[in-house]
Order: sequence, then structure tokens, then C-alpha cells
Amino acid sequence: MKKIVSFMLALLLIMSVTMTDTYAMNNNYKHKSLKIAKKGYLSIGITKQFKDIDDYDWAEKAIERMAIKGVIKGYGEGTYQPKRSVTKLEAIIMALRVMGYEDMARINLDRIKKGAKKLKNKGKIEVWAYGYVDVALEKGILDEFELIDMNLNEPAKRHEVAKYIIRALGYEEEAEEYMNKELRFIDAEAVQLGSVGYVYLADKKGIIKGYPDKTYRPNKSITRAEMAVLIARLDDSVYSDIDENEKFAELVAIRENKLILKIDDRNKEYRILENAPVYTKDGKYVSTRELEVGMEIKIQLNDEGIIVFFEIKGDYNKDTVKEYTGEVEDIDNDYEWIELEIGNRDRKYYVIDETKVVFDHGVEGDIEDVKVGDKVYVKIREDDEIVYIEVDRELYHEYKGEVEDIDGDYDWIEIDIGSKDKRFDITDETKVIFEDDIEGDIEDIKIGDEVEVKINEDEEIEYMEVDRELDYDVYEGLLLEVDDEEISILSSKKVISFELEKHVKVEFKDREGDLDDLMVGDEVKLIVDEDDDEVLEIQVDRKYNAVGIAGKLIIVYEDERQIAIKQDTKVKIYDYKSSTNVYVNDDRAKLSDLEEDDNILLIVDDGEVEEIRAYRVE
Repeated sequence: MKKIVSFMLALLLIMSVTMTDTYAMNNNYKHKSLKIAKKGYLSIGITKQFKDIDDYDWAEKAIERMAIKGVIKGYGEGTYQPKRSVTKLEAIIMALRVMGYEDMARINLDRIKKGAKKLKNKGKIEVWAYGYVDVALEKGILDEFELIDMNLNEPAKRHEVAKYIIRALGYEEEAEEYMNKELRFIDAEAVQLGSVGYVYLADKKGIIKGYPDKTYRPNKSITRAEMAVLIARLDDSVYSDIDENEKFAELVAIRENKLILKIDDRNKEYRILENAPVYTKDGKYVSTRELEVGMEIKIQLNDEGIIVFFEIKGDYNKDTVKEYTGEVEDIDNDYEWIELEIGNRDRKYYVIDETKVVFDHGVEGDIEDVKVGDKVYVKIREDDEIVYIEVDRELYHEYKGEVEDIDGDYDWIEIDIGSKDKRFDITDETKVIFEDDIEGDIEDIKIGDEVEVKINEDEEIEYMEVDRELDYDVYEGLLLEVDDEEISILSSKKVISFELEKHVKVEFKDREGDLDDLMVGDEVKLIVDEDDDEVLEIQVDRKYNAVGIAGKLIIVYEDERQIAIKQDTKVKIYDYKSSTNVYVNDDRAKLSDLEEDDNILLIVDDGEVEEIRAYRVE
């Protein structure tokens, strides 16, 4: 049953929710000597130096290459810990190393320890890092004012890493000119004012790009996998001492465990260490057996002049790919092969895990969707493996019409399409969407509804869009309190509460959750049955690591970027940023608009205040 209570009462019920890398793998990269598989061929063995990067296809080439060049290192026992956040100090050190400042950092460390060189704020820095921080200050990657307030062991955020890299490249003055530039990201307002120019240039130069959803997420921590990719891009942008053993070459000949390479118009013989990793241009990890005479490659040598890393330049295919157009004559019952009529000949080709199947309009299907008689365009490797099938027909059919009849058990639905009625089967996977993109159930469909349906080849409805609003009420607001029986939100300056079923559907941006995942301060949308006020679904608009902290405003220290609030009988102080958004009664506001004793809700992410929300009962 819906009920309305005062904000002050609800606030009393709110429960607050709170919330070194060692480096230097130098160019003496160690492996056993190369074993010979057979004369004229290289060893087929391939071994990644890190055992925990198999699920990071997009990053593993950068991780391996930067580790070999001495920029990054793992944590022992063959682990890299790609999910772990990189700290600000680690990010700065990686930028220094890729720019070739490692020796300078080592020299400065020795001078500082001997008292021959001074370093300010030494108390905030571990001794082993003195040299790196000193060089970062000298090269303008850090400034002394930033160092005063900076915790170097905190996770580095995307906008901060953009600043380090752009400064390392020497573009700080150019970045300053772009500080008022309008960024192309939908979350541009979240970028700190002092970082706008750096973010703009990092995006422009392709070093730190945005996400496919058009966001930049400037305050998102960067993982070690992501940092390896960014540093590899930086490495490609500059030439430094660490690039001396990196060569571009043409593969002239293969002689057992040696290669003849053409570099700067001169042929030279090189040995290869066993299991030296080989990567294609698109980051695919392959064996040295894939190297072929005539290839353009990039190699990394160790200090003994032995090849420890390969990158195949240009497009790569395991074998030459041939293209055919034909008709499907037969398909194996286990879908291990497919027989095609090409011209006046029948040819059998083998289906592999990588085989991609695409239908009209770019709709991706499976090999099981292909039928005898289909007209197809295919790409075949020389080993008769089929890597691509394009089928000349639609995988789904779409219809519009009016619902004429529905089975009592909801097994089928009959739709008036043009001048004829068509009956389609309903399955457990049938998805039903109403106006405002609200998901419903097949039981919500009524006779007379105008619908658009997507039908698969078995005449089953995959998707149904209904041209009307669902018989539900929608309430949007800020979550104040929730338990297994009731939820309270602040909506239009009123606190509204609804009774809950324990197993109510909870939908986050990226996946489903449950009531235990909800937190004070969440922005939520409640889908409520208009007849009995039952909450059917809770849609949540937040990141998982954000929390809400409620209290009474004591004071804002603008100079220190801190806010003090009273929680129960205790006063607590939280750091906020220059980019922190401020709202009063859900209207955009400034810090100066906040008043003592305001009801305050802080939205905290990764230990920093992202939003300050003040509520006043008027």
C-alpha cells in the first residue's frame, strides 16, 4: 500500500553506508634456447610469460611488449594481475620509463640519498621512489603544488593519467590552450576543469579514447591491463633509449633456429629464444611457426642481440583465404562440415569454432540456422576450414498488426496482418516491450493491441513491441530506505513508500541484481502495478561502487575541498573534487547555495564525493 511520510522522518530512518609495484624487467629477457621442430621450421611451442592474461586479448600484446622493454613487471609466479588498479605513482613511473628516464631516476635517487640533491615533501614518498618523483618534477609530469595534496598510492584515474602522458609528451602548453574546449563526451561535465585540455589532447592523439557509449568516465580508476595499452600507445608515439633494441625488418629466410632479416637494406642473421611471443597486428597471439618469408615484422632484441618478441605488421591470416559463392547441398548432423555446390562441383568444408554466420541486414546467427538450399557467400582457408558464411536470406521476419486472439495458456498468439490472421508460437524466451521501453510479460498483452513482432524460422515470437503504455505507474526518485518489505524514495520533494515482495526484480544498468545490492542515494525508477500498488520492478541508475552517505551539513571548506556533515552524534569530513556536482532539491546548484543544517546526501565513488545533494522540506 502506498503511503507518504515527511522527509525528516525518513531521514531519521536512513542507515549510512560507508564505504608497489617492483619493476625493471630489462632487456636480458630470459628464455631457454630455441628447440628445433624440424629442419627449416621454428618451434611450435608458445608460452606467455603471464598466466593470468588469457582473458585479455585486447591487452596481452601490450602487456608482453612493455614487460619485455622493462616498462612494467608482474607480481611473481607468472602473474600480472591485470584487474588491479594502477596507482598514481606506478602510472608516473611507467610514463617515465617509456620516455627513457630510468637511468636519470636511478642517478637522482643516489644523489638525494647522499644529500647532494634536495627533494621537497620527502615525507610523503617512499625512499625507493625519490628518484622517479624528482624526475617527474623536473620533466613537468608533476608539479610541486599537486604533490602537496596527492596520495601517490591511490588508484590513478583516467583524467589524471591523461595529464601525466600529455605532459610526458611535452604538450602541456598546448593542453592549457584547450582548457575551455568542448569535449565530445556525454559525461564531459564530470571532467575536472584543470584536466579538460589534457583529456582533449589525449583523445585527439588516440592515447586515451572514450568508450563506445560516448562516455569518457574521467574518474574511473585505470587497471594494469588498461595502463599497459596506454603506455604501449605512448611508446609508439615517441623514440627513446628503450627503443634501441626495437627493429623493423623483412623476413628473408628461415634457417632452423635462426632468421635472416633485412634491416635498413642489409641482411643479418638473428637467433630466437625459445617460445618468443608472436603477435599479429590485431593482437592475436600465435606461434613462431606462423612466420613466413616475405613478412614485414617488428622485433625486440635483448642485450645479446637475440630476438625475444615479434609483431607481424600488416593484416594477418593463418592461411590464404579464398572466397566463393554457392548453394548449400548438405550439412553434417553434428554441424562439423557443410557441403556447397560451387559452379558445377560439390565441395565439403569444415566448420570450426571461429566460423561466423551472418544473415541479411547483418543479423548474426549460428551454423545451426543454415539450411540446405541456402544461397551463401563463404570465405575458406587453404585447409578447407570455413571462417565466414553470409546467407542470402533473413534470419527473422518482422510483422505489424493487431492482436486478434491469445491462447489461454499463452502458448500462441494470433495477429491480424493485412487481410489475414497469422498464428505464432510463444516461448519462455519471448520478450515483450511496452512504451517507454518498459519490459512486460506476455500476460500483459490484450486483444486489440497494436504490435510489432519479430519471428524466427520456427514461427516463434522472439520479440514483441506493444504500441501502448503498460498498465503500470512509474515513480522516479532517490532511494532513502529499503528492506525486504518496504522501499522509500524521495520523488518530487515527497517521500513515497511502497510495500515490497522479497523477490521483486531489480535491474541495474549492466545486469540484474537484488534488494541487497541497493544503496541509499541510488537514483531509481519504480514500476508499480496501478491496481494494487505492488512494485513489480526496480530500475537502478548507478555504478556498483558508488555509495550514499546521509547527514546534516556542518560546513564546507572550499579551500581544502572538504565537506563536514553530522551523522548521528559524530561529525565526519569527506573530500570532494572541483568537478563534484551539487544539487539542492534536485536542482543544479553551487557550493555557495548550501546552508548549515541542510539534509545532505553524499554520493561517494572510490573514496571521493561525486555528488552533493541537499534537501529542504519547503
